[in-house]
Amino acid sequence: MFTYLGGGRVRTGKSGHAYIFNAKSGEFYIYNRELAVGAQSNVQLVTNVSTHEVVVRKVSRHRRDLKDESDLATMPRDNELRILDRLNSIRHNSVYPQPGLTPRWTTCISHEDLAIMSTGPRPRLQCAQVSYWKLCNGSDLADLSSRWYRGEFGKEMLGHVFPVCLVARCIAQVCETLHFMYQAGPEAVYHNDLHLGNIFLHYDSRSNGGLPDFYLGDFGLAFTASEDLAGRAKQAPVAPGLFPGIDGPNERERWDVVTFRSAIENIDHYTRIPLTEAFDPPSPKPPSEQSVRLQRLMYMLKFIDGQDEQLAARNPQSRPPSLLEVILEAKKLEASALEIERDTVPFKALMAWGRSLKARALREEPYVFESEKRPEPPERVHVFMQQQMRVAQAEKHGEDIVEGPWTLVESE
Repeated sequence: MFTYLGGGRVRTGKSGHAYIFNAKSGEFYIYNRELAVGAQSNVQLVTNVSTHEVVVRKVSRHRRDLKDESDLATMPRDNELRILDRLNSIRHNSVYPQPGLTPRWTTCISHEDLAIMSTGPRPRLQCAQVSYWKLCNGSDLADLSSRWYRGEFGKEMLGHVFPVCLVARCIAQVCETLHFMYQAGPEAVYHNDLHLGNIFLHYDSRSNGGLPDFYLGDFGLAFTASEDLAGRAKQAPVAPGLFPGIDGPNERERWDVVTFRSAIENIDHYTRIPLTEAFDPPSPKPPSEQSVRLQRLMYMLKFIDGQDEQLAARNPQSRPPSLLEVILEAKKLEASALEIERDTVPFKALMAWGRSLKARALREEPYVFESEKRPEPPERVHVFMQQQMRVAQAEKHGEDIVEGPWTLVESE
């Protein structure tokens, strides 16, 4: 816990310096740690100094040069925010309502365009796009999958399979969101980057059986159906069959289900093959009833994906097929598998891991830079000079590791 005192000071219980972000929304955030470095953004974990809510701060890596700060008014809107504004508008005023469905995507708190000077031998004034987001406290599906594969949930997992109820819930909720994106608005919206690292888990005490909810994030490459067709009209023709599985020149965008199904196949594999030590051969067991039903669900996705492939080739104006049947079957499987698996060792371990992540998000602490220990200076060196040296060290450290712009504050 910390207390922001204002006037360039914060009480953390540690002596040194911390880094404060002053958002244009009027909120102040304190830097905790780096969360990820993506292709499009640097991602940080920060805390609102007033509410103590832990949130995600994203700083764009691709920046446009500015002549002066007045150019900020002409900067194109961030694509991710543009798409999410569109989806949120459709959620509240659907052209084709989808009753009973709950689409889930990450929530933007605020966004701003900032004029900053680039570093390097030839500094330039550039536009940095900064946004603040609600935190999904359970990491992402890629992290969960790799942790299971590496055996990080303990040796007691050896010989056990991954819980089917978790995979079924993921399929149901991701498909709910995709169906809404494709069917509820005036035209389909495509995510266009749906790998496991962009499916985020959030643990909420109200969730069914302690299971997480699954949110889609990182819409930076998303576009609408009309934008897709307009872009294809400008592309050079591609020889048919040159790149198998890639859309033809006269086809619309293939839906995100094809990449989602491919990505989730690894986790589906873990529900059938028991976990073993590294280099040990797998020891298959007779499939459980819920595992067999999951295979049928995966086949449904494959079958409907085949329908989408035909639609995309025959009619570029077509929407993707309905996912309602998949959603219904996935929800049924989730409920029945949960009854069978809720007392199993893997299920309890994964739920305990989720609770630990949720608790960790509540315990995040500000990062405090402590100046290097140096020999005591001669008495003639003024105390003010010592302080200036510590500030200079903290500023240099911040320039190296903390994506700004930020303000340095004294921690006590």
